[in-house]
Amino acid sequence: MIRLWDNAWAEFIPILDYDVEIRRVICWTNAVESLNARYRRAVKARGHFANEQAALECLYLVTGPWTPPEQAEPDGRCAGNPR
Repeated sequence: MIRLWDNAWAEFIPILDYDVEIRRVICWTNAVESLNARYRRAVKARGHFANEQAALECLYLVTGPWTPPEQAEPDGRCAGNPR
């Protein structure tokens, strides 16, 4: 683990130069991209939908109890999300 940190440290350090607000936006952007990836995966797995309502229902179910990163628990879990 220490070797992993040593190898990745040069790539990690630049993010600490940003203000807290900028780092929060970066994390939020990653969370949005993660949610978009979940949407794409669900739509691709389904293949087709009978109508627009069916597609929206699928996306709603994929979204589930998603919690923004600023509400995450200290152990990494999201509040209200047991996964």
